[in-house]
Amino acid sequence: MQTVISAATAEQIVRTVRDISGRDINFISPDGTIIASTDKSRVGTYHEIGHRAAAEGRNLEVEESDSFRGTKAGVNLPFLWEGETVAVIGITGNPDEVRKYAQLAQRITRLILKERELDLIDRSRRSRAGYIVRQLLEGPSATENFAEDYLKQAGIDRQTTLLMVAARISARYNPANLTLAEEEIYRVFRTGGSPLYTFLYPDQYVLIADEKSYREMRPALQNLALKMKDFLRIGVGTAEHFPEIYRSYRSAILAAAAATPGRLAEFGRMHTELLLGTLSPETMELFVGKVLAGLNDKDLKYLEMYFRCNCSLKAAAEKLYIHKNTLQYRLDRVRDISGCDPRTFTDAADLMLALRCRSLMAGMH
Repeated sequence: MQTVISAATAEQIVRTVRDISGRDINFISPDGTIIASTDKSRVGTYHEIGHRAAAEGRNLEVEESDSFRGTKAGVNLPFLWEGETVAVIGITGNPDEVRKYAQLAQRITRLILKERELDLIDRSRRSRAGYIVRQLLEGPSATENFAEDYLKQAGIDRQTTLLMVAARISARYNPANLTLAEEEIYRVFRTGGSPLYTFLYPDQYVLIADEKSYREMRPALQNLALKMKDFLRIGVGTAEHFPEIYRSYRSAILAAAAATPGRLAEFGRMHTELLLGTLSPETMELFVGKVLAGLNDKDLKYLEMYFRCNCSLKAAAEKLYIHKNTLQYRLDRVRDISGCDPRTFTDAADLMLALRCRSLMAGMH
């Protein structure tokens, strides 16, 4: 069966060989038609010696231009792929000068075709893996046996504990840079060794991994969350067995929605954030505006450190490099402006929730 090489691939081959050799290159189909050339005027024309070289399966050299129909001086080399002649590569010029590029041209062509072949294999694998992932996320179904067979090939059985990783890209992210971001996400996903990852329209990249693989890739996921903190949120779901992985997906989505910018959000370690992640941006904005209205950046900074130090005046003042009395004054100011006293439990809870909502809102922009 004749292997078909696309015009785009042929164009890449002639450009690459020309960049190295500095000579005009023709990529000729076995029937003699030039399908790509560095001389655009020759594309689509007939190349007699190219046709003959393909038919005879041997290199043919032409000493003088126009000796044959549509042919210039040069070297013409049949290119075999999987035992069949799929094209002829023509290098224009004095044969004694361009002959040295013949082997190089064949190697370049082979490398490019191999790259295309591997790309097709990878696309096929990813397509199949994507189908399996989507089926698993929908819950038990008629395709369960098919999914189980695929998982067994990946070393996963019903006793393996799995969890879901969900990475969500902000809708505000520049689509022109999406390919670079996607490749970086997939690169990190591949470090876990699991083939079960895919894209879910419109904004999610998901991965299913066993617990051991997840632990190994956790640092890379954390670095990814930090590197892409302005537009990416990563959530990790609960540990489940096949085929209950859809439960892990649901919790991973909740975790991603509540993730703090730059931090990997693991459902099992989250509490209040999960509740806040279910609120609409409008609701959070109203709550933050009501509780924190009138407070300036320094008020908020001191308040956050006070809560971070478990409401210890001494510890917070040391962290802020200020005197305790200065912090006391700032907390009094917060009470007077907001009506919420940071020193009382219920008011402190309102202020802390408002600060967390404010942080989540900042991550949405």
